[in-house]
Amino acid sequence: MTDRATSFEHLLRLAHQRALDGKGGLAASVAKLCLDSRADLSARELALTYEILRMLIDKVEMEVRRNISDYLCTRTDVPRDLIAFLANDKVHVAYPILRHSSLLNDEDLIKLVRDHGHGHAMAVATRPELSEKVSHFLVSLKDDTVDTSLAKNFAARIAQPDMAILVDRSIDQPALHAPLSQRSDLGAELARKLFTIVGDTLRRHIVENYDIDNLAVADAVDAAILNALDDPDPLGKVLDGSRSKPTPSGGWAEQAKRGADKPPVVVMARLVSSGRESAAVAYAEATHLPLPTARWIFTRADTQTLAIALKAIGTDSSSYITAAMKLGLFKDEAEVDRATSYFDRIDAKTAAMVVNHWKTRPPIDEQA
Repeated sequence: MTDRATSFEHLLRLAHQRALDGKGGLAASVAKLCLDSRADLSARELALTYEILRMLIDKVEMEVRRNISDYLCTRTDVPRDLIAFLANDKVHVAYPILRHSSLLNDEDLIKLVRDHGHGHAMAVATRPELSEKVSHFLVSLKDDTVDTSLAKNFAARIAQPDMAILVDRSIDQPALHAPLSQRSDLGAELARKLFTIVGDTLRRHIVENYDIDNLAVADAVDAAILNALDDPDPLGKVLDGSRSKPTPSGGWAEQAKRGADKPPVVVMARLVSSGRESAAVAYAEATHLPLPTARWIFTRADTQTLAIALKAIGTDSSSYITAAMKLGLFKDEAEVDRATSYFDRIDAKTAAMVVNHWKTRPPIDEQA
């Protein structure tokens, strides 16, 4: 046996005796020294080192356990029972293991979160290369701060259905806006939805990073859309640049006072009295959308797309809910509440911009 091996083994046996004597702090320090990446331990020395840690781990104070966790979290040769003990400890101790240890599989992580709750969930949400399976479980917790931590973890893999849930939750969780808008895996369709929720700065980021519509960044188009709600034909001249015929003055509010020719009134009246096709024709006339796109809104769209479409023409919340009920889009009262919250939070001018985009890029899934 070499002098180096003799000295290491002597040191470890001394630490072992210290552990037996209850002097855990010193023994843990010796074990840590021997586990240093510069120490080339033999199998015998490594086994003795881990045996010392097994003896100490439930006897030393929390900070010592945390130091041990910090040291073991990236190693791949740690006995599974030792990793499990540390991962099931208080989150202050468990955090490095939960975040970094490759010895924990998806089932381990899910069970740890299920058993220990919020603190462990927050640690797992920051884990690099998080799988879709674990991300799905974290989303199912419906925990706002876990959602935000997961969204900020750009290395985490999140399936599109779960990403859609996070976008929906961002209506009530503004902290999700920035991280979601910066995710490369958001996708154009969800980016389009997020666009109607977030503030101006993040809208610019979305336009620059997703192919929503090049017209969205043209100054003339933006200016027209920003003034749209004061115009009785809000979307008609965004692309046309001008009108061939004069229109009544005063915007939608004034039109409502004058009579029933306001676009949302006409669209709702057609929907209630004559059905989807008639409503689609009225909507196409009011917005200058292609009729197939308008028809899709009233036959295939979900509650959020319908919300954007109706908000853009000045529909109020009550009429939107009536329309969605008429179209059979709600399964229960909870969906009504969520849809109302979404509609109320949409910025009307942004909705008008999105509807304008639909003239050249309709929101029709695979043109179905």
